Amino acid sequence: MLAAPAGPFALFGHSLGALVGFEVAHRLRARGLGGPVHLWVSASSPPHAPSRRPAVHARPDGEVVARMREWGGTPRTVLEDREMMELVLPVVRADLAAAETYAMPAGRAPLACPVTALGGDGDRTVDDLEGWRCHAGAGFSLRTFPGGHMYVSGEAAAVCREIAAHLCG
Repeated sequence: MLAAPAGPFALFGHSLGALVGFEVAHRLRARGLGGPVHLWVSASSPPHAPSRRPAVHARPDGEVVARMREWGGTPRTVLEDREMMELVLPVVRADLAAAETYAMPAGRAPLACPVTALGGDGDRTVDDLEGWRCHAGAGFSLRTFPGGHMYVSGEAAAVCREIAAHLCG
């Protein structure tokens, strides 16, 4: 059971987490429990847009690992460790399945809060970030940082400053 948040809150989600944050905001509103003061979505295509990439969640391990290499963020030593990958691949496949099969319910109104889309300037999703604008009922902004899909690893301080500037400024 969802409970009303104790005070103002914001949401940040990266990749699949962006869709999770979007869904949490909508479900809270649908239950009359308010919503975030701001939603930050990072490295994610908008929820209404079908992916332009082929789904890999049910493909052979090699294709999933290739996607992980493309994203960056997973150390090569992990990608090359068979035992570690036996533990990691089921989790990655589950995340990919959730992201690749997500379908936004029809007829949703924009969120009542501002939405800021963040992304790495070298990520494939960067061209899709503008599509989040139609889900922002109280303003939209877009900011890119150096890097690829996992830009947040190298730009964590800059991302935190960006969020703090909005929340505290």
